[in-house]
Formats: sequence, C-alpha cells, structure tokens
Amino acid sequence: MRNNSPSDSDLRAVIVNRELAARLTFDNPALAKSLTTLETTLGLFVEQFGAPSRDFQIRGEDLNDDRMIVQHKLAITRHLLGIRLGAHLTEIVESLSNQRTLSVAQSVRAALETAGAATYYEARFRKSAAEIPALLKQVNRALYGQRFAWKVWQATIGKESREERETFLRTQSQRDRKPDIDQDSPPSVMTFIDALEETLLKKLTEPAQRHGKPTPTQGQVRVIYIQLCDFVHPSIGSWKTYAHTEPQAFKVVISSCSRLESLQFLWFGIGECAATMSLLGFQALQDMESLRTSLVP
Repeated sequence: MRNNSPSDSDLRAVIVNRELAARLTFDNPALAKSLTTLETTLGLFVEQFGAPSRDFQIRGEDLNDDRMIVQHKLAITRHLLGIRLGAHLTEIVESLSNQRTLSVAQSVRAALETAGAATYYEARFRKSAAEIPALLKQVNRALYGQRFAWKVWQATIGKESREERETFLRTQSQRDRKPDIDQDSPPSVMTFIDALEETLLKKLTEPAQRHGKPTPTQGQVRVIYIQLCDFVHPSIGSWKTYAHTEPQAFKVVISSCSRLESLQFLWFGIGECAATMSLLGFQALQDMESLRTSLVP
C-alpha cells in the first residue's frame, strides 16, 4: 500500500523559478510578481486541502436524516473540488518552472473549468438552501453527475459477451453525439466558464474601480478559455507551441522544445489569470463551507 506524504501528493507547495519568471515577463516586476503570486494562491489550497488523506466519518443514524446527508455530501464535494483545483495549480507552477508550454496551457484551462464548477455549484447550493430536498438534488448532481455510463461499463467489462459490449459502445457513442443534459448530468463546461465570468464581474469590478485599475469586461473569461482550447487542441496551437518563422531566411523552424513566450497572447499574464480565477474558486469553496455549517442544527 502506498503511504502518501505531502511531497508525493497531487496537491503540494511548489515554488516558481524566479529567474525564469523575470525572463518570461521581460523583467517587468509587476508581471513577474503575477507569476510568483501563484505560490501564495497555491499555499491557500495546500493549507485547506493538502493533507495526504482526510476521513469523513458517517454515522449510521445520519443516513436517516436528509439534513445530515447534505452536510456530509457538501463537505465531500468541497474537499474534492479543492484538491482538484489545487492539483491544477501545482501542475501550472511545475510546468512553468520546467518550461512545458503545452502542460501550462492544459493546466490553466483545467483550473478555469474547476474554478467555474466551484462558483457554479456554490451559487446553486445557496439558492436551494432553504429546501433540503432541492439542495440534496443539487449536491448529488455535483458529486455524481456523469455523461459516461460508468455503472453499465463496469458491469460490461467483466463479461465475455461481444454482443453486450457492442451494445454498450453503440449506446454510449450515440448518447455522446447527442448529449441530453438533464438534472442528473453535469452542466456543460461552458456553463461553468460563464459562471466564473459572472463571479469575476460581480466581485472584482468594484474593487478595480476603487483602486483605479482596469475593470473586467463581459466576455473576457470566455475568450481566455477559447484561446486556451485552441492552444491545446491539435489546431493552431501546434504551430504556436513548436514552430516559428525566420522571414529573412524564408525558413520555418520546428523544435521539439516549446517556447513559453508563445503563451503570452493571453489578455493578462498567465500567473495573474491562474491566480485570479483560482482565488474566485477558493472563495466559492469557503462559501460552501459557510453554507454547510449554517445547516448544523
């Protein structure tokens, strides 16, 4: 059995390479600081969710009380989302320090998705808090929502019947081509991204105005996400990651070593983007805990 420790956890404290941060941001102190801010943000997640393991003890009598069931499931949902978002941040920092451009883009995109999920579900939980059955339905969706038929697949893989396997594959592939998003399925990822953008506009506009900084605008989070998707998909991202031109020599150079500078097309720095969005997700997770404790009799 593996004995997990903080050092081999998916979520762990890591440090941004200062020299690399300065180079990537053209020695601009403000931009370099935005990269190292990732350390502080990651530290919040490590403190809250970084234990090698955590037990959620459930008593038998709790299973007869919907309020207690909701409290347990809220705590578990929050912890799972916190570990996942923190793991994405860990990967961002490590990928930055090792100059793995594609991994940085993939991890920032994943962080946006998970931060968006946290903000989306926290808003739904709070909206349903007055009615325990409605809240339980929302929490179950967050915990168990799926578009892949996991139970059917698990029952099928142990059988030798080719006909059953082919029936499963055909049914699942047809379902994937025409996804039916209902209350038992997770929302689309763009729903999470839109929830993150709504939270960004709501929580950061007034502070930015107060401190004389540029205010976020409608569409920015969506555009960042679309840029990242284009970067990590096998489309123009392949060119941006590994190729560059030398016009005077009429030459295209393709290298197996990517250039992190190619990711600077984001509307604000990689560090600021990842840290800001993750902090919004972190606040949503803190609000989930506040909601959970408010349900205690």
